[in-house]
Amino acid sequence: HVMLLGDLLIWMYEDLAGIKNAGHGFDKIMMKPVFVEGLDYAEASYDSRYGTIESKWQRSGNSLKWNVTIPANTTATVIVPAKYNVAKVKHAHSISRNGDDVVIELGSGKYVIESE
Repeated sequence: HVMLLGDLLIWMYEDLAGIKNAGHGFDKIMMKPVFVEGLDYAEASYDSRYGTIESKWQRSGNSLKWNVTIPANTTATVIVPAKYNVAKVKHAHSISRNGDDVVIELGSGKYVIESE
């Protein structure tokens, strides 16, 4: 049904790719994909007023590789399930554990988040 298209697109950007607005006009971004069982790859980009936000992840078992692009003058909170064992991300502002998630604070730039 045509009216469901809006809901489907929102689900694909916010849940599959994990790109969510967490501030005013994407000056703060929350990235937390839902890793759906049976789906091992997702890629999306959004052209915000600050620039392009990108999320591209692929996984195999407990192995994850996620490429993230955060535009200039923005920050992002990136959340990864702890089962993927992400311990470090080059140039991250901080990495902490919150229950079953790893929380990574990023500034603008291109990042690769990988399980160890």
